[in-house]
Amino acid sequence: FHLAEDVAILTGGRANSRLRDLNVGDAVTLNYDEIDGVKVANRIVSGTAPAPGLSAQAAQRSNRN
Repeated sequence: FHLAEDVAILTGGRANSRLRDLNVGDAVTLNYDEIDGVKVANRIVSGTAPAPGLSAQAAQRSNRN
């Protein structure tokens, strides 16, 4: 993966994190676009965080299922 210039990184529920806040072995979720055959990550979330547009309560309900 390549990283978008404005990649959003969330760790521990905190927005505005940096790559250095991630640790080897952390489980992450990537959102990406494929541009000219290259996967470009535009969002990296470490741990469990609500998806964009999903409330925290809705995320908790979906995690229980």
